[in-house]
Amino acid sequence: MTARETLESYGGLADQLDRCQSELALCRIHAQEDTRSPERWQRRIRTLQADIRRHRRLCKSRQDEIERLLISLPDETMRRVLALRYLNLFSYAEISEVLHFSLRHIYRIHQQAAARLQAMPPQAG
Repeated sequence: MTARETLESYGGLADQLDRCQSELALCRIHAQEDTRSPERWQRRIRTLQADIRRHRRLCKSRQDEIERLLISLPDETMRRVLALRYLNLFSYAEISEVLHFSLRHIYRIHQQAAARLQAMPPQAG
């Protein structure tokens, strides 16, 4: 997996985790309300709980990989931009607001940081 793929994959993992957690909450409601087939809902709840544990492990692992990548960057601003973009899932406009840089400057920093990471050898996993 390239550095760029590692960065970009975290958001998808986080979205999957959120979807599982939302579905779990709905299943718990259905399990309480559906007196005809509560065992069906309990099976689904157990499956979702296992999926959530797995997704949490994957997210944590990917966060660790991203943090290792970010440490390799020579510039603190580059690290902050990429951390806000890929770990905190901020938009470019939100990053611009937080760091008090123009949107154009955020794009430039992001592009430079991504180019540096792209030059790195691919990561395992």
